[in-house]
Amino acid sequence: MKNYVIFKVAFTMLLLGLISASCSKKEEVSPIQIPAAGTGDFSSGATQYTGSCNSVASSTCSGGTDIAIIDKQNKDNYLVVFNMPSNTSGSFAINNAWTSNACGTYVGVMRGGSFLASTKGTLTKTGASSFTLTISANASPSASALTEITAKGSYL
Repeated sequence: MKNYVIFKVAFTMLLLGLISASCSKKEEVSPIQIPAAGTGDFSSGATQYTGSCNSVASSTCSGGTDIAIIDKQNKDNYLVVFNMPSNTSGSFAINNAWTSNACGTYVGVMRGGSFLASTKGTLTKTGASSFTLTISANASPSASALTEITAKGSYL
């Protein structure tokens, strides 16, 4: 249960930072530079979400990188890959987010107000900053129903 609470807090903090960094007003003057974003999409069943693909310093593992795909139609729909492998190519196991250590690669998804976390999956790096993934995810550590999610992205 401790890992569950830590995971939810880290996920929430990361997304608040990403969402606030991607919002700006024309009259706002700030010395903070908002990084450019790539593009990405993720889908669950027949529903597809498309938008920006951003990289930020890991919220859970020092020296790591987290990647977020944020739907352009509704910023409340997003997928986060925690601790993206730094390799430029190869296939990597996606861990169970409910039990993973802080530096493991795992995925969290928010869609339609429902939170899901990876239980298993595979991530393939198709370049230094591009990837595809397929995961099984569920809504809690004890939930038996699994949702299949696929994603691809290119981040800066």
